[in-house]
Amino acid sequence: TGMPTINGTGWGGRLLDGFDTGDNLAAISLSSPALFLQGFDAGGNVIPPGTNLSLNGMSFWPQAAADIRRQALDNILLQDGGNLMRQAANEKLADGLKLSDALKSGGNLTPLTRVFPGTSLGNQLKDALRLIRLRAQQGPGRQVFFCSLDGFDLHSSQGWNHWYLLSTLSQALAAFYDATQEAGLADQVTMFTQSE
Repeated sequence: TGMPTINGTGWGGRLLDGFDTGDNLAAISLSSPALFLQGFDAGGNVIPPGTNLSLNGMSFWPQAAADIRRQALDNILLQDGGNLMRQAANEKLADGLKLSDALKSGGNLTPLTRVFPGTSLGNQLKDALRLIRLRAQQGPGRQVFFCSLDGFDLHSSQGWNHWYLLSTLSQALAAFYDATQEAGLADQVTMFTQSE
């Protein structure tokens, strides 16, 4: 959290609050829910690598029937019965639908030649770059991502395990940096690592 007291926010989320950035591509965790991304206003989304968060039952033939089903869901979410719990749930579902739509539109990105390692961290960073490129197509904006690599807290066999983990980290970060250069975004991205 970057705070010495118990706090329900993380400094990545508070940074987005300061920039007044609230779109659904602003705070993304590609590994697990992360307090780091939670602001007072900004809230993080979790997107497992390789997914578009599409809804089951919304992709079938004919497309016109699927579109009618989606329109019905959108109309249901607009209903206001005065129930604050239902209103909050509807807002979250509507945000999720917007995020899913944005992720689907990312399928039109020009493929890059840089190959990412097939590790968990490599896949997380590959998707982070996809989301950065998607956001860049939509215009200026701020984004904060959370990716993770576990396994450093060891009490034996540290030499070999840390060598392997740091090699994994190095290869994934190198691929990410090279891909940001290829995409023409390297001067607009800041990377850092943190540990307990």
